[in-house]
Amino acid sequence: MKNLNLNKYGVQEMNAGEMNKTDGGILAALAIIGAAILVGCVVEEITEGPSKCWNDFMKGYNSMR
Repeated sequence: MKNLNLNKYGVQEMNAGEMNKTDGGILAALAIIGAAILVGCVVEEITEGPSKCWNDFMKGYNSMR
C-alpha cells in the first residue's frame, strides 16, 4: 500500500497543543446543539401553545412503545 506524502503539498504535522486548540472539544458542539434544541422548543411553545406541545410530545413518545 502506498503512503501519501503530503509534505510536497505544504502540509505540516500538528503538535498536541495545536490539535487541542483546533479541535476545540466535543463540549462546544454539544452546547450548540443543546441551544438549538432549546430555541426550537421555546419557539414551538410560543407559537403552538403548551397543550398542543404536550399532546405532540405524548403522541411521539407513545409511538415509540
